[in-house]
Amino acid sequence: MSDNMYSKFLKPVILVFLLVNLAKAQNKTDFFVEKPFQVPSYLLNNAEKLAKNLAKDQDVLDEKEAEEMYKNSFYILKERVNTGELYFSNELTDYLTKIVDDLLLNEGSLKGKIRVFLTRNPQVNAFCLPDGTILVNVGLLNVLENESQLAGILCHEITHYKKQHALNQRKKNKDLKDQKYSNTSSEGVLFKMLSYSRENEFESDAGAVNILNGGKYNAAEYPNALKFLMEEQKDTLKGSLSDFFNTDVFTVDTAIVSKKNVKKELNKSVSRSKSLLKLGDVEYETHPDGEKRILAVKEILTSIEYKEPAKLDNTEFANLKRKAEFETVENAYLEGEYITALLLSLKLKEKNPTSETAEVMIVKNLFWLSRLKENGVMNDFLGKVEVNKSADMARLKLFFDKTKAPDLGKFLFTYTKKQLERFPENESIAFYVAAAAELHLGKDAALVFYKKYNTKFPSGDYSVYIKNKID
Repeated sequence: MSDNMYSKFLKPVILVFLLVNLAKAQNKTDFFVEKPFQVPSYLLNNAEKLAKNLAKDQDVLDEKEAEEMYKNSFYILKERVNTGELYFSNELTDYLTKIVDDLLLNEGSLKGKIRVFLTRNPQVNAFCLPDGTILVNVGLLNVLENESQLAGILCHEITHYKKQHALNQRKKNKDLKDQKYSNTSSEGVLFKMLSYSRENEFESDAGAVNILNGGKYNAAEYPNALKFLMEEQKDTLKGSLSDFFNTDVFTVDTAIVSKKNVKKELNKSVSRSKSLLKLGDVEYETHPDGEKRILAVKEILTSIEYKEPAKLDNTEFANLKRKAEFETVENAYLEGEYITALLLSLKLKEKNPTSETAEVMIVKNLFWLSRLKENGVMNDFLGKVEVNKSADMARLKLFFDKTKAPDLGKFLFTYTKKQLERFPENESIAFYVAAAAELHLGKDAALVFYKKYNTKFPSGDYSVYIKNKID
């Protein structure tokens, strides 16, 4: 099946389910509380004027060249606004702003120049645009342990802006002169713009320690933050697929996910660092030289005879990190990255065995993967899935590739039904039991379950869709 045929199948089907999933039916305490907001005007219509003003205030580049670079920055932001990638007003956005304000208490020249936004991107990263806008991916929170580590990453990005690294790097790399501001994909421009030199990274690390030193955040946590930012994310599932997926009438074929097959799948995959993008024949990294940087930061801390401040209360950080984990899964699901979202959901279930939200997420992703299998487009879908050195991803990919559609349908129905027994008041699971019944048993059998849902949840999130099914 071609990409066009694949998209033709997916789009109308996904639209139906997105319409009935507009409200998160899961436990609201597991997700960020969104507040009313207004998108900052400069992100929408003042980009060119602001770019001109910023270009006049800098002395690193020719004014026109600097203006073009700032325009690129604002286009990157505008593109993320238009695609809904940015969170604007929620608990974590407010929290990040509060940390930045604390960090800038002794940085008078930077006050009012640094802005921080949270993105829905699951990658473990943060970066600062030339205009002083810091973008923090929600995925970063998933690997950090405390507020001091987060503050250290923010200090690193603040230093990039303070030292005007992006502008200076542009001055050195004249091959970037031909990059023009245009309404095309901005990822290549972004990674070229923020491909800092080794010296820039070491300088920003030293600057981070300098900002942290003497404040309330523990600079000794910064090397740990760098380690989490650099390292490959290791598999964290303790259980096997059999532990998760076996039911009374379905058993995972362990031969499919044997170590031998997993090894083959890993060898086939193209492994890439999460902070790496290849453009043409050149690879760009936003954060290179991990081990050396960590050693250098530790040496700096030793040389200044650093003394740790009083221990911070990390209760708020822990709560927001937990929500960030659920948000990351939901974002992956809404992007159609069902294998990734399923793996993250299983990890959440291991950490929170009684979590109703984690179970709903597992059920939703299992349904879509089974639907893809039933409609004969699983091979096309799996062809776009990168396992990135993850044995867990390889196992899931093999499971959905090799398990036959009828068996997958049987598994989905019995698994979902079992979860409804655990959470009988959850309307999302009640709906997916009916949807799974239709997939596995047919429309007539599914009507029984649709009617049960309609009786129990007459005004539920899925009621309009179900009434159309029943009528």
